[in-house]
Amino acid sequence: RAMLKQHIKETILSDHPYIEAKKQDIHYGYIPIELMCEYAGVDTFLTYRIYSYLMENIDFTPELRKLYINEIKLSRVLLSMEEAGVKVDRAYLSELGDRFQADIESLEIKIKDYLGIDNVNSNDQLANALTRRGIELTAKTSSGKYAVDKKVLTKLAKKHEVVEDILQLRKLNKLRNTYVESIRDKLTREDILHCSFNQNVATGRMSSASPNLQNIPGRDDSIRRSFVVPNDDYVFLFADYSQVEVRLTAHYSADPLLLDAYKKEQDIHTRTMCEMFSHSYDESREILKSPDHPKFKEIKHLRNVAKIVNFSIIYGSGAPGLASQIARPTRYENASDK
Repeated sequence: RAMLKQHIKETILSDHPYIEAKKQDIHYGYIPIELMCEYAGVDTFLTYRIYSYLMENIDFTPELRKLYINEIKLSRVLLSMEEAGVKVDRAYLSELGDRFQADIESLEIKIKDYLGIDNVNSNDQLANALTRRGIELTAKTSSGKYAVDKKVLTKLAKKHEVVEDILQLRKLNKLRNTYVESIRDKLTREDILHCSFNQNVATGRMSSASPNLQNIPGRDDSIRRSFVVPNDDYVFLFADYSQVEVRLTAHYSADPLLLDAYKKEQDIHTRTMCEMFSHSYDESREILKSPDHPKFKEIKHLRNVAKIVNFSIIYGSGAPGLASQIARPTRYENASDK
């Protein structure tokens, strides 16, 4: 197999643009079909050998048999999804990319002129220029330099327009590079985008890759509008479950508190928060409806903590994983900034 990989690499011309590319970036269309057949054949053969061994040695309990049958059915659905793909409006996507590029260039000029720097992508230049402008940076990286990451800049954006422009510039760059360019490069001649759907996710959820369609921004729907139905016989249907993981946990665990919360139609994360911190459920719900309430930030923060605890238990995060997810401000009025 290693020799086959080397053979494939040697068949690509030394001056080919993909010669230094990462494996996942190399398009299989540039590899001779006879080599691809041999390579794919080895993959298929080894996969079948593993399958045969597992089928002969696994003790199929009734529960495991149900799970196996369900996963096989799902894999066939995912295969049909991968084969069908999704139609993309290439013209709109190109227009969107040009619009992003124009906005990026405009912001770069504005930021460079104001800060007196020549490279907006240099964190060192940004940090030095911002401090010269009297913008206080307090957080530092492991190397001792001032940090200018999203978390730091978001806190300063409301006070300084240039910081807001830097965040907008980074957002536009990500939209253009990660989504517009990536999607456009992967379109077929029929403007169909095919991605890969994966079942082997630790949380039990499905994931997608090449590209990851589940990470496409939702608040800014400019990218999503490039996905279209092939004709008038089709529509897009958007559906979402309401706390499906916690509901399934309540069902299978038969936990009395979870069951009681759902029977009373209570918000499960607020109920957990009340159980953890000895708060009144009805009072907490009223506070959460009133952002101007003096205890709103405190209760909202504690509810977020309870939500993280609920999902960490379900997904088995463990104590270190849970601790890394929970912000622990010294004062509740800072909770929304953490």
